[in-house]
Amino acid sequence: KSASQTDLIVFDGRDSFNSKSTKEIFRAWLVFEFCRIQPLVKHSQKLFTSSQAVLGESLSNWIMKQTFFGHFCGGEDKLSILPTIDKLEKSGIHAILDYAAEGDVSSAEETLSAYSGEAKCDATLKICLDCIEAAAQRPDGFAAIKLTGLGNPDLLSRISEIITRMRNIFSEMFETSNSQKNTKGKSAGVYSGILTDSKFANQHHLNRALNFEEFKEGIERAGLVVNDENILKNIFDKMDNVHDGRIDFLEWIEFIQPTEVTYRPFFVNEYSGETPLTQLTVSEVEQLDRLVGRLYKLADTAKRLKVRLMVDAEHTYFQPAIDHFVLHLQRKYNSDFPTIFNTYQTYLRDSYVRISIDIERANKENFYFAAKIVRGAYMNVEKQRAKERGEEDPIHYNKLKTDENYNRGVDTVLQKSKKFSVMVASHNEKSIL
Repeated sequence: KSASQTDLIVFDGRDSFNSKSTKEIFRAWLVFEFCRIQPLVKHSQKLFTSSQAVLGESLSNWIMKQTFFGHFCGGEDKLSILPTIDKLEKSGIHAILDYAAEGDVSSAEETLSAYSGEAKCDATLKICLDCIEAAAQRPDGFAAIKLTGLGNPDLLSRISEIITRMRNIFSEMFETSNSQKNTKGKSAGVYSGILTDSKFANQHHLNRALNFEEFKEGIERAGLVVNDENILKNIFDKMDNVHDGRIDFLEWIEFIQPTEVTYRPFFVNEYSGETPLTQLTVSEVEQLDRLVGRLYKLADTAKRLKVRLMVDAEHTYFQPAIDHFVLHLQRKYNSDFPTIFNTYQTYLRDSYVRISIDIERANKENFYFAAKIVRGAYMNVEKQRAKERGEEDPIHYNKLKTDENYNRGVDTVLQKSKKFSVMVASHNEKSIL
């Protein structure tokens, strides 16, 4: 509908306070005043631990529930959150149940083989299942998960390296002999290229396609070693989904299947020869299988209970893996109902291209493109990491660019998607209207 056909929302600050008691408003003011005190925020965990030692755990927890926890959290379990949900619904506000457990990559001293968080991931799985069941108590229920809370963050980072490198190889296949780069011996971590609009337009990824000979030549130029041509032909045939003797960009980037990662010659240890791709060990593949199992259990439950399950966006060094897992979940669970939602952070310079590619794929394969579109949550970390590693800043240069990219992304979903469900997750009135 056009703006003239739509009843525009008029935002009134008083609406935000109608359902609040004087006590709740005072608590909100007090909490935010404390949040302005930087030393308090920086050392909050140490202060809380000290409070437990001096005042005792019970009293410290009570104080926390009356202040910070009480303000920011809806409840402790699927029963205690129901009164909060009921109260919000009376004001026309619906809830997304999100157990915000997430992880980050380990320090240099730690290794994947030493990872011991599987029990914690199983506990997170149970809480996420409870969230889905609680969301099912209301029509059009929503729940949200974070993948780094359900699997090893280091493993997600390494899978992201593989996926990013595989995407870059497709571009390298079209480089001329004068401009081609010798990638042999490079670490996969070096490849962090950003798919900006200009790169996307110049390379026409969605319109490119390779026959077997071009594919074979490109593999050799990219520094990947597959000595047996029959294996290479078998790989090509698997990637050629429509069996037309050519593979396009979408077929190429879908090549890495989580459940088949153990026998892919490009990145498993059993094959000889140097490769520019990160390689996974048997232990890491076992961790990957457990992560995939948790995701399918959550998706099965959400599908059965008609709950929309949102997969939150995280740091850029996890996002390629997250996008990859979400794609495979959407293929299975979004054919007739938008069960699985991906999240796009539009402060990222590559977000519009990712949205465009994912819409194209969903249209082509006839499943729901389901998305939550946000501006972003990790700006300081992303900028600092890019600076330390000498990489391109993945964030748009200013707020105006981010706002333009956000609105452009929403418009593209509305105009180009055949089957879609989109959440415009924004505090910006112009974006919503």
